[in-house]
Amino acid sequence: MCGIAGIVDSHGRASHELVRDAITALERMDHRGARGADDATGDGAGILTQIPHELLTATCTFPLPLAGQYALGAMFLPQDRDQMTIEKSRFERLVAAEGIRFLGWRDVPVESSALGKEAARTEPLVAHAVIAAASDRQLYRLRSLFPALISLSARTVVYKGLMLPEQLRSYYRDLADPRFVSAIALVHSRFSTNTLPSWHLAHPFNFLCNNGEINALSGNLNWLAAREEQIARDLFGSKGREILPLVRAGRSDSAHLDEMVSLLLLAGYDLAEAMMLLIPEPWQSGADGERLAVTDGRQAFYRYHAPAFEPWDGP
Repeated sequence: MCGIAGIVDSHGRASHELVRDAITALERMDHRGARGADDATGDGAGILTQIPHELLTATCTFPLPLAGQYALGAMFLPQDRDQMTIEKSRFERLVAAEGIRFLGWRDVPVESSALGKEAARTEPLVAHAVIAAASDRQLYRLRSLFPALISLSARTVVYKGLMLPEQLRSYYRDLADPRFVSAIALVHSRFSTNTLPSWHLAHPFNFLCNNGEINALSGNLNWLAAREEQIARDLFGSKGREILPLVRAGRSDSAHLDEMVSLLLLAGYDLAEAMMLLIPEPWQSGADGERLAVTDGRQAFYRYHAPAFEPWDGP
């Protein structure tokens, strides 16, 4: 099941209208998600956009660098004040250990009354953390070491939660602010099948949404586990062991796929190449010997990488 939609301005023009239209598209996919027993708690819904620099500049209590010169982390923290303080301090220490300057915290304004009963029972505190410019490698390490993060990027941000599509706009007040502009938007309405619904497992993730289960998941995870120490060492040297395992237990199949996309981007592949490696198109001869409509160049690409990458096959 699940529902996915994406909108992009082909000229790169950021607007609030695009964000509004993306959320409307999400609301039209209510039938693609699932509802809990209270009929007001969804399996999850969310949106990925560009960082709304104008909105953040106006609402942060500390000065921001120019757009593109900082990274924004969105995270779910404990509602308990003491535990929240501990988690914030731990994140600041991790940032400092990477040699990055921590700039400040922003409380994300939400409307808790918009939630269903079951979602409200497990509602986290939603916070933004702003850090100075960092490399993709440093951002990857921070995402690996701090599971409370739902996104951390110098380009994009995720707003999501355990809610129905029509609740997203009401819950996150940022999304209704005309200063929230973006040239891209990716939305997702979730129907969970192989994991229980939770705030963290709502989509989008850092790079993608996925509609469907990955049938080969166990094999993919086992092959990765056999190689992950070598991969981590190649990418991070002596610090590689700190980020193991490369995919975290207890996450959904699409969350694992998102982690693999992050890993391949870090290894130097572009997004199109990463998706071709993970979900290759049918490129060998058909059952009747008929040649499939894949160019010789793409076939050579798949043949070259086939010994190293198993397809993450889904329906």
